Amino acid sequence: MHKQMHQPDTGGAGTTPTGTGSAAGMNGAGAAGTSTNTSSDSYPELDSYASQADGSDLGKWSDLAANDQGISLERPLAAMQILSGQPNANGQPPTQAQKQAAMQFVNDNPSLKSAMSNAGALNSDGSVDTKKLKGLLQSVEKNLTQADNNVKDYMKKHPGADPGSLNTVRSAALLQAYNPIAGESAGHVSNGKNNGYNGGKNGGGLTTKQQVADLEKNQGFSSALKSAAQAWSTSGAFDALDRAGDDKATTKADGKFDDNNLTDFISKEAPTNEASDQSFLEDASLQNITANTDTSKLNQDIFANPQNYTPEQKAAVMVTLMKTLVNVQAGGSDGLRDVKATVAALQKDIQTLASDPATQAYLQKTVPPAMQNLGGAFAAAGGLSGAGGGDGDSETGAAGSQSQTSAKDIVDQVHDGLKDAKTVTQSLSDLAKGKGFMGIGGDSAAAEAAGAAEGAVGGADGAAEGAAAGAEGAVAGAEGGAAAADGVLGAVAGGLAAATPILAVGAGIAGIAGIVMAIVQAVQKKHHQNEFASNVNPTLQQFGIPLPK
Repeated sequence: MHKQMHQPDTGGAGTTPTGTGSAAGMNGAGAAGTSTNTSSDSYPELDSYASQADGSDLGKWSDLAANDQGISLERPLAAMQILSGQPNANGQPPTQAQKQAAMQFVNDNPSLKSAMSNAGALNSDGSVDTKKLKGLLQSVEKNLTQADNNVKDYMKKHPGADPGSLNTVRSAALLQAYNPIAGESAGHVSNGKNNGYNGGKNGGGLTTKQQVADLEKNQGFSSALKSAAQAWSTSGAFDALDRAGDDKATTKADGKFDDNNLTDFISKEAPTNEASDQSFLEDASLQNITANTDTSKLNQDIFANPQNYTPEQKAAVMVTLMKTLVNVQAGGSDGLRDVKATVAALQKDIQTLASDPATQAYLQKTVPPAMQNLGGAFAAAGGLSGAGGGDGDSETGAAGSQSQTSAKDIVDQVHDGLKDAKTVTQSLSDLAKGKGFMGIGGDSAAAEAAGAAEGAVGGADGAAEGAAAGAEGAVAGAEGGAAAADGVLGAVAGGLAAATPILAVGAGIAGIAGIVMAIVQAVQKKHHQNEFASNVNPTLQQFGIPLPK
């Protein structure tokens, strides 16, 4: 789509060819006045600008990576500042040499270049729309501030966090700071939706695993960021960001994350000590080594006759069931279904595969080095010493110590963690347990209110047949993208006539408001039950595991 260019206010503002001439357009290497180098240290003009003008940013970068990474992390921001005509710390406009260096940097680094193009800030003729470029720059600056605040909040809450956990958190924060660039970079249109980015705490951008992986292909980006991209673009690590903060019972992994997922991961789900960091690395590594194994044609015969299947297949099914167990237990915690029989069957089948000698030997061979590689990438990103996975002496750190861990220990540790899996978000079912009805008629009425509510909920399964008659359309609308709450409330309005007998009985006990809330909850529960079934039933049915009741 054609983007309207911002007209210049002064000679150096607005839409500008950045002083580099036609050769500085989409290719631009020759116009920069220096040869195109492949070293990440080949931008002295840009680095000088960053070191003199961005002391505040450099302080924030130091919370996210090693101190020597600050200048290279700041380069994309410095380039955008220069190309948007922003004066330096002394109030002087960018020089011609700085503009040439900034444009060379853009041309050398495809994630930044495509992000600027997709944001409408870089035109096909090489000119720059300064207004739109300032918008992209502001998004990155907002995200850098948010990432820095997230790390500081994490450290206040967890002052004793080990280096490995801190490196994991810092690397996630690096990704958050660069998320406006990654989210607008090549591939930003997915499934027909433009995943444009707005930046900041409530930024609505969607970023894919490929966009994260592509950050490694930018020669001028910092080594810390590229290590973070290497780690987070693995299947297991990316999955942790994909659903961070989401209800595991009802939310499927969709191969994208947004800024809120990153904030939720850092603040709520990131490891906080050596044990939880090891568990995180184990879980992610198990997913990484099994990610490319096709299990679509397998079924419950793998439990009855494990000798007929490869170790790779058995490990992959085991990991699939572990992930499903998390989702099933989350649904149980939400009160959506009775999951006891399902959980027991899942645990039994997981243990069958985990106890298989060939599977154990395979995991013994593959998991420890996978953990060391992943831990090493996080350590290279976060920059804190004492964390495992690096070269040389650093192998004595957290990830390196796993070289002597048995495969059975790895499986058991992850399995134990899965037993206690809880949904991240508070369940709406809490309301149905009385919280939404307290205070309507005093404590003496609370039990009756709850009873009435339960009757209403029971009736609301009938009312949800009536409310679901009206609710069906609203729920369908919600599934189509409307706000679930609005859809449900609309359904209640349509279903009140069907619920009139319930209202008449309940009004004298708990009041109409309580009964309406009960109907709302019943319809919401029905909707979430459908989402829960869609999330877990396909895997359970594939492997002959009892469905939640």
